[in-house]
Amino acid sequence: RQVCTFYLDGLFLGVDVQQVQEVIRYHEMTRVPRAPHVVEGLINLRGQIVTAIDLRRRLELTDRSNGQLPMNVVVRTSDGVVSLLVDEIGDVLEVDEDAFERPPETLQGVARELIQGTYKLKDQLLLLLDTEKAVSVSAETIRTPLTGWPTRQRLRVSQRGPAESKLTAESDGDSTDASAGSASDASLFVRLGGDAAISTVVERFYEHVLDDNELRPFFNLERMGWLKKRQKQFFTQALGGPAAYRGASMKSAHRKLEIGQHHFDRVATHLVSALEGCGVSKPLVNEVVALVAPLAKDIVNSPAVVC
Repeated sequence: RQVCTFYLDGLFLGVDVQQVQEVIRYHEMTRVPRAPHVVEGLINLRGQIVTAIDLRRRLELTDRSNGQLPMNVVVRTSDGVVSLLVDEIGDVLEVDEDAFERPPETLQGVARELIQGTYKLKDQLLLLLDTEKAVSVSAETIRTPLTGWPTRQRLRVSQRGPAESKLTAESDGDSTDASAGSASDASLFVRLGGDAAISTVVERFYEHVLDDNELRPFFNLERMGWLKKRQKQFFTQALGGPAAYRGASMKSAHRKLEIGQHHFDRVATHLVSALEGCGVSKPLVNEVVALVAPLAKDIVNSPAVVC
């Protein structure tokens, strides 16, 4: 059996090499608002959006010292591809299956749950990590974005008057509604409820943004009608709906504004609040956030202020 090894806070761990997609050095990450503390962010690997889990926090170890950048062990799991953040990469070792032992009694807490067993090597103890358990922190926030969520709900828009609508959830059950499709093959645009639902989310989103004293100065209030129209077109296309956006690129549209990462994070938080306020389930919210998060590299153009 071949094991890809790595180090974590003085521990020597490994995963079955057949589960490993690749091993890479530190990669810039985009933070996800309201994600569990073990989720460090999202990584864009050649167009593939991957959730990065900090194994130190997952195993309830001490945090890394300032300036110590983690490395990535990108693994394939039943829920998709996930990056495990580790301190240092080791070698690929060949171990004897006969040498496999159960976790020692001295291993306590969450670590005991996540370690499949051990291999006693010549000069150290190798702990074999259960990757499936390691990435199963939360069924709503850890599963790899953009691979489809096993949700049991879809959303529809109920019209309650000429200017009022709301999002409601209804069970998929055994429905054969061809227009809705299944959770696995329908676009986010469809699963969120289509055109009317996106309009509702955009309205709620800008209510939150314009109530934020730090973000309001970025907007020309006299052009909000035009901006909402553009935003709806952008969201529609980005979520898999009809291609309607003909505006400037994200970089061009924001290049004259001094937008920092904290501004982007605040906007993302307001988007989450708008979606949740419209009754969107957390799995779908996370899929939307995963689509939006990589835009930071084109929108953020002001360096962070170091105090």
